Amino acid sequence: MRNIGILGGTNPDGNKKYIKVSEELGAMLAGESDLKLLWGGNRNGVLGAIYKQFLKCDRIELHLPKVYSNDLNSMEVKNVTLYEDVLTRHSGMIKNADYLIFLPGGIGTAFELFASIEMLRAKEIKAKIILVNYKGFFNNLLSHYKFINTNGFTSINTMSNIYTTHAKDLFTVVTSATEAFKALKS
Repeated sequence: MRNIGILGGTNPDGNKKYIKVSEELGAMLAGESDLKLLWGGNRNGVLGAIYKQFLKCDRIELHLPKVYSNDLNSMEVKNVTLYEDVLTRHSGMIKNADYLIFLPGGIGTAFELFASIEMLRAKEIKAKIILVNYKGFFNNLLSHYKFINTNGFTSINTMSNIYTTHAKDLFTVVTSATEAFKALKS
């Protein structure tokens, strides 16, 4: 069984145009019998769309910080781990992931993305990181990442150097559910 962590927005008021890519990706992933969803969301937003697809196959492992434990009241998940805080939950969830897919989201998603990149760079995780830049959602974040590099806050060497931040070594950027699914296969 391969573990796939999917991270993204859970705000019910989030922009609905990003739900489509989640529904498409969720349907593709749930159809793969060897994938288990490591999930830290609720029934809402882009993560809610993924959750609804995986409910059909009952391969969900939910990871929640205690502050969001009320979300459990509206979910049908058997395998739940509660953590003291957001940071511990993030580490606990992604350390067992073979893949991490990032969908559009807010501050929590940005935190999880940069924390995951740093953990991969420090060799604390081995997950393949896939960033779904649907409709250019992450363009500004990717520009900032390049800005960090061009201003000398990271070295551009090989992965053997902990200060490396070659994007191609750390994450894959795709623009659709189909591309994300193909990136899992490569």
